[in-house]
Amino acid sequence: MFKKIISYEESLTVEVKHPHPTERLPMYKEADERGDCSLIMDCNGSPSLEVLCRIEGMGNKRIGILVVPYEREISIYSAVEDSNDDLRGGVFICDIDDIHTPLDAIIAKAKAEMNKCPVCGKVIPISEQKSYSFAGRCCDECLPAMKAKHEYPGWTK
Repeated sequence: MFKKIISYEESLTVEVKHPHPTERLPMYKEADERGDCSLIMDCNGSPSLEVLCRIEGMGNKRIGILVVPYEREISIYSAVEDSNDDLRGGVFICDIDDIHTPLDAIIAKAKAEMNKCPVCGKVIPISEQKSYSFAGRCCDECLPAMKAKHEYPGWTK
């Protein structure tokens, strides 16, 4: 996977599909102005622009959240840095329905959602949650049921 940090000025010149910084999505400019965020160009397939927001204490090589805007919504994943210093999306945290949502609101929702089990709603730090399937996460109590539901024979194919 190939993701790289770029400047806001570079983002304005990169040919990407929707959404592009010139479409006035506030999160791109806001990310450039924050010390804890970076603009990321994802070069897998069609290039796209994402926002990395660094958050301490997420555990499991997680360095923060990855904000991934699509045509009409935003998906938020944990951001994982592997042993090769490659950045990738990890477990799914939440979606936001409006791509024009300010970055502060996006980060606040992600922080609120990441510390509760998305299956049962129990409050538990993301660093103590378990992963299942490709991007699922849950508490220890929900894990056996989620593995049984999503990790059937051949699920990785």
